[in-house]
Amino acid sequence: MDELLIEVRDQLEICNLARETRLNLMNRNSSKAFLVCFMLVSDRFENLDQLLIAIQNCLSDMNIIISRIKDNKISILPA
Repeated sequence: MDELLIEVRDQLEICNLARETRLNLMNRNSSKAFLVCFMLVSDRFENLDQLLIAIQNCLSDMNIIISRIKDNKISILPA
């Protein structure tokens, strides 16, 4: 799972999204580990939906599932 975190972070940097996000690894010691992405204050995105679309476009070639959690988080899971 740590490799996925590194790969996602690298891809977000390539897409110039790393400054707008913070990634946390959840359930690290579980087979159901996943990443949670938080939106940081930015002039680039007005809301989480805009960031979600940008992340989906950026990570579209990766074998992951991206979804919104409540009003302030995005989950990234291995497919």
